[in-house]
Amino acid sequence: MARINNFLLGSGERLVHVVDLPHGGGPKVPPYDFGTARSRVASRVAVTQASIGALPRQACPNDEAVAVITMHPRYTSKSDFPRDLLAAVGLRAVGSRTRIIQPEQWGTSEHPDEATTEDIFVAGPRSAFLDWANGLPSWSATQRGAQTLTHLEDVAPLLAGEKLRSIPTDRDEVVLEVVLHNTGNPLIVQAFEAYARRCGASALMDRRRDVRGLTFVPVRVATARVEDLARFAFLRVARGMPSLRPFDPGLLRGVAGFAVHLPSGGPVDVGTRVVIFDGGIPQKEAAALAPWVTVIEPAGLGPAVPMFEAHGLAVTTAFLFGPLTKGVPLGQPLCMVDHVRVLDDQTGASGIDLDYVDVLGRIVDFLDANLEKYKFANLSLGPCLAVEDDEVTAWTALLDERFAHGEFFVSVAAGNDGELDAATGLNRVQPPADGVNVLAVGASDRTGATWARAKYSCIGPGRSPGLVKPDGVMFGGSDSEPFFVVAPGLRSRGVTGTSFASPFALRSGLAVHVQLGAEVHPLTIRALAIHRAEPGAHDKTHVGWGRFDADPQMLITCDDDEAIIVFQGKL
Repeated sequence: MARINNFLLGSGERLVHVVDLPHGGGPKVPPYDFGTARSRVASRVAVTQASIGALPRQACPNDEAVAVITMHPRYTSKSDFPRDLLAAVGLRAVGSRTRIIQPEQWGTSEHPDEATTEDIFVAGPRSAFLDWANGLPSWSATQRGAQTLTHLEDVAPLLAGEKLRSIPTDRDEVVLEVVLHNTGNPLIVQAFEAYARRCGASALMDRRRDVRGLTFVPVRVATARVEDLARFAFLRVARGMPSLRPFDPGLLRGVAGFAVHLPSGGPVDVGTRVVIFDGGIPQKEAAALAPWVTVIEPAGLGPAVPMFEAHGLAVTTAFLFGPLTKGVPLGQPLCMVDHVRVLDDQTGASGIDLDYVDVLGRIVDFLDANLEKYKFANLSLGPCLAVEDDEVTAWTALLDERFAHGEFFVSVAAGNDGELDAATGLNRVQPPADGVNVLAVGASDRTGATWARAKYSCIGPGRSPGLVKPDGVMFGGSDSEPFFVVAPGLRSRGVTGTSFASPFALRSGLAVHVQLGAEVHPLTIRALAIHRAEPGAHDKTHVGWGRFDADPQMLITCDDDEAIIVFQGKL
């Protein structure tokens, strides 16, 4: 018990001073000499230009097209960005993505078999690609941008077939999530809408969302015309529209519940509010939880669904009280909760699922209208879709942008498909848990010292740069040790799922805020949770940094032989 008074030390930013670091090394030895690099790139640019030249005129707004430049893995820093080369050939960067490659040569004796590099999407007039292809074979080493050729691994066209992801083949018409490079130019989106009509497709522009130079828009199209649609030059990816995860709260059959007696009085911290996005709360239980919970229903929402409300009630009480134990009185809720219902009777009712778009829209619109009101949030819902290494989803892109300022602690359920096929990656974490600005929470099977990843909990890795996903695990219940939550009728019910591990982790983090106040930033609380996570002997791809500590006192105190200094500043 000695550590109870060994609190962490704050204001570590006052201890720093400027250090001039020596610049070591010298210029890198490139993987290809100039003559080899010019020949390699010239052949690839010729192929790229031929592919771009064959595109329909209507697929190239303002007669522009997009190609991909792949940097060599040794040239991916900001200083290596090919500015001079792009300026010399009249192209501009419109986006990027990371991927793992095996380059032809390394230019160094010690190297890995493969490495992460950067694809840069570049756009410009088709005439610029033609001029580059014609002129490149005669470039000299002193020409502007010429030395950058030695830093390139590949130049390639964006082929229509390579843009397609998980397209259903069992129906005549599909709904796609289409991602466009809009480059801030509304004419590109307008051109796509017109081109889609030429393909017999309907772009649902009322559900369009823009973020960081990308446009996400649902499109209805005949299955036979999907590849024609993908020929649009600024289309980056088209995937079959994902559905939302099932909302059954993982009830365990045969687990006897017990009566739940709610505490009296208000929350510990009346000035802090957490927002939880979920399926609502039944009216009777909402009235009982009213001292701590306000149910908010966005305008235009349809009637509630009992199954969704049971999920929302379970998630909310998992945050308020943690896992229930028979005979143990419930603790006082830490703060107020705004439960925003984002599911209604139309969720999952349509044959072709647009819930993915509509539910996300409700969350984003609420955040945009109330972003300054909250610092803590929980999402125990999202797409039923394993993350892909090369392409971001609308859920991750739109939400990660809103949490990027570092003033949010957001817990997100990692997903419950951990038992699906590992070879194809179907068991990987699900969006938006792959966001870098959220705490992705998987589930452990027990609360005691002997624990493991719950078999249903989705695993990593995440997408670069957030490769360690989930960030960690928290108790989420198992057949042998259920997670008891409040169910309709104010009785407990044993459940399992990352849906409940996520708000339980948020509860632990929020307790740090309640104890130490606003001087400890939400991003710092997230760092403390990860720092104190118990890895055990478990695979990092399964449990991330480890099991988060349910005892908030452990996050803010130290053992006798250690000191934790909190630095809250910019390096």
